[in-house]
Amino acid sequence: MVLEVLRERTLPPHHVTPGKRIFTDTDVDLWKTTQGYLDYGLFIRRLSEAVIGHYLPYNPTAESVTEAVTKTVALLNEVEGWIDEIPPQKSTQRYGNLAFREWGAKLEKEAPGLLEKLLPANLQYAVPLLLPYLNQSFGSFTRLDYGSGHELAFAMFLCSLTLIRFFQPTPEEERQLVLVVFEKYLQVVWRLQDVYRLEPAGSHGVWGLDDYCFLPYIWGSAQLQDHLTARPPDALNTPLDETTLYYQAINRIHKLKTGPFHEHSSQLHSIATGVPTWWKVNNGLLRMYETEVLGKKVVAQHVPLGGIIQWAIDEDEPDESEDDKSQAETKDGLLAAPPLGMGSVHSSPRSDHNALAPGTESPGPASPATPSAALPPGSPVRQGTMARPKGGRLVEAMKQATISGPPVTVPHLEYPELDGGVLPSDYMPQLPPRSPPVSPAPKATKTEIPADTAAVPESSVEPDLRKEPEAVEAPTSPKNVAKILSTNPVDRKSSDGIAPVPAATAIAAATQATEPAAAVSEAPKAEGKPSEVAPVAAADSQPAPSAPAATAPRTGAVKKRKVGCCIIM
Repeated sequence: MVLEVLRERTLPPHHVTPGKRIFTDTDVDLWKTTQGYLDYGLFIRRLSEAVIGHYLPYNPTAESVTEAVTKTVALLNEVEGWIDEIPPQKSTQRYGNLAFREWGAKLEKEAPGLLEKLLPANLQYAVPLLLPYLNQSFGSFTRLDYGSGHELAFAMFLCSLTLIRFFQPTPEEERQLVLVVFEKYLQVVWRLQDVYRLEPAGSHGVWGLDDYCFLPYIWGSAQLQDHLTARPPDALNTPLDETTLYYQAINRIHKLKTGPFHEHSSQLHSIATGVPTWWKVNNGLLRMYETEVLGKKVVAQHVPLGGIIQWAIDEDEPDESEDDKSQAETKDGLLAAPPLGMGSVHSSPRSDHNALAPGTESPGPASPATPSAALPPGSPVRQGTMARPKGGRLVEAMKQATISGPPVTVPHLEYPELDGGVLPSDYMPQLPPRSPPVSPAPKATKTEIPADTAAVPESSVEPDLRKEPEAVEAPTSPKNVAKILSTNPVDRKSSDGIAPVPAATAIAAATQATEPAAAVSEAPKAEGKPSEVAPVAAADSQPAPSAPAATAPRTGAVKKRKVGCCIIM
């Protein structure tokens, strides 16, 4: 895959000094849209493409080795020699020897001189821009640890040197950056970890790829992409030959950890057993690096941004404070971020109008007739400001800005003649008259039903003569007996707390109350009218149990005695 050439970064005389820019997860999302993120992603991919099919030890010809590579290796050799000058102190703690702080203090003292010796005369202006990356490339001198964030700082150091063209973006020189410069850097930091017992910074334990590094796996898997016989499962066959950075990193894990490999390095074991080709391993690791390193606040918040690794489009204007979280940093446009450096890099058009530029005084009240005219016709910013408010929250300010759409129209205000250039103290500008408000249409109201009409009982409604008359069952029919039994149980109290009523008494009371109504209902039946007497309603809604067929009901005392006898049975 052919990638575009990394651009050349030219800085004005007054440039931004790198500093901490990431404080929240919102800032991480903003970091992914910056030009510096695109440059770094493209740099990582170009170096991956450059090392395909090339192995360690890499012995370039004397003609191909540039002076820049030679000077960078000499710088790493010099800082490695300080380890012998500053031996570790006697300590019983597991991690973090205090002598590492002494080594770090020497680095911070000697770093400006090292960079002045490294850079040519025309690039001496970049010394303060490169200094924060070099100081953070070897670990934290406060926490006495090392992790992928410090490795990221050194990779950005190399990327910055390429952007200002100290290194040339040619395949041969990019190959030497990985197989000569970065390989020497690994030897230095691995020795620092062993001598000063540096703690892993932000380690995920068994769920992480590695406790200390990430880039050796990306560039090491790229080396093996065109190998004819090597396959990902070969990484489980120890000991491994150290012909690639991938195998060197795995040998390093076996040196530091004991036990089954699938237990202490489950991610690497899953890659070896589940991914079929090195090409897929390399692409998967690139996506993982973008998520777990570049996209994590706990890692990216320590990396200095700005200057050569550009943070904003218009950051070439000088800052007042590089580490002040509340510093207003104007950003009039954003860039789309393709995955880890893929695609072309084009900046979106932006306006020269910058009402809140850093280092300028707050502007006075602008003329109300000129807000739209202050922007060029092709500018996407039409309303609001893209300046970062106090508190460092750019995205919240972006949400208040209209990125597209027609220009905002402002009503014209009539001002009186000024007497000596001063408005009267009691003057208030008059806005154009507004159109009279339109009264809303009356809402339709519902017709209320009179109380006497709404409360008409159902029994007073004239019956429908087309319906068949409902048959009235005898009070002692099996169905009515079942209803009485269900509503007047013998062995439980009623819901009102009243003592239970014997079933025979309840049936007798129901029979006396129903027999006159049944006799009266014969007359309407004879005339062809439905009966107006409703059957006895059950107290609850339980279904009535089925009862065997009974003979015709009897009257008088015999009927009551027969029912009572049936209940006893």
